[in-house]
Amino acid sequence: MNPTELLLQREMSTEQKALFRFEMDKARKDPATMRLLSVFCLHRFYVGQTGLAILQWITIAFLVGIFWWIHDLFNVTRMTEELNDGAAHEIASTVMQLVPESTPSIQNVL
Repeated sequence: MNPTELLLQREMSTEQKALFRFEMDKARKDPATMRLLSVFCLHRFYVGQTGLAILQWITIAFLVGIFWWIHDLFNVTRMTEELNDGAAHEIASTVMQLVPESTPSIQNVL
């Protein structure tokens, strides 16, 4: 878990934290996978930026995109962190709205 995820969970109930972690495990992108895919200029497909990926492939055909590709090679880790942080904020917001804090836990009911 990164610092953003830990910070977002500070105000959550146990149920909210569990749901947040479950959703983040599905949404989190792996930086190592991003780096590997960026070598072949496929990383934007991995994160769902299909339009940019196609545009990048087209511009590479005209040699202009090579500079874009080199830029992405050096910034792929930062890009992954920003995507994961954005996903964490979205999921935290959704979890806080869907699961109220006053929900009794199973142990309190039994």
